[in-house]
Amino acid sequence: MIVTGDTGSGKSSQLPQYMMDSEVIRETIIASQQNVEEYVNKTQRPIDVINVIITQPRRMAAVGMATRVSFERGTQTGS
Repeated sequence: MIVTGDTGSGKSSQLPQYMMDSEVIRETIIASQQNVEEYVNKTQRPIDVINVIITQPRRMAAVGMATRVSFERGTQTGS
């Protein structure tokens, strides 16, 4: 998926959180695990927690965005 939008539109801060909270996304991840050999053979633990990973072209932008999103989520950056 490629997302484009104006600066400040929430592409990096809001959209990932909406996806993380989406029951449809969670159900899709769980359903897809049923078709992966590592999960079927129980050599890999099932995914039960969805993480938000933010990439930016510059380190300072990535750290700032991660700090903001973790604050909004009520978590600690890096956890």
